[in-house]
Amino acid sequence: MTRSILWTIALAALGAVPALAQQPVAADRPGVGDTMAFRPLALPTPNAYREASGKPGPLYWQQRADYTIHAVLDTATNGLAGHEIIRYTNNSPDTLRFVWVQLDQNIQSPGNPLTQLG
Repeated sequence: MTRSILWTIALAALGAVPALAQQPVAADRPGVGDTMAFRPLALPTPNAYREASGKPGPLYWQQRADYTIHAVLDTATNGLAGHEIIRYTNNSPDTLRFVWVQLDQNIQSPGNPLTQLG
């Protein structure tokens, strides 16, 4: 009988250990948020463009850029010549005032400062 009471008490004490382990780590440190690995995530408020998970919503849109590149490589002179047409489609409900295009010319040429970074 005494053994069964001791086993009951021991099992009850072991059952309480996980409950103690699940207390927020920062509960005793004011101003520190919950740092537990399995804490609830602070997700953004869903709207018509994105759900809280980040999945596209019913009014989601995405921009589009189509490229046509015509290039000629002259192996005798190690030259490259060409031109490119970029067709940008604005699918957003907003008017774009400008489009930023970055062009890196002669990035592999001798003496280019960018080749010295590697």
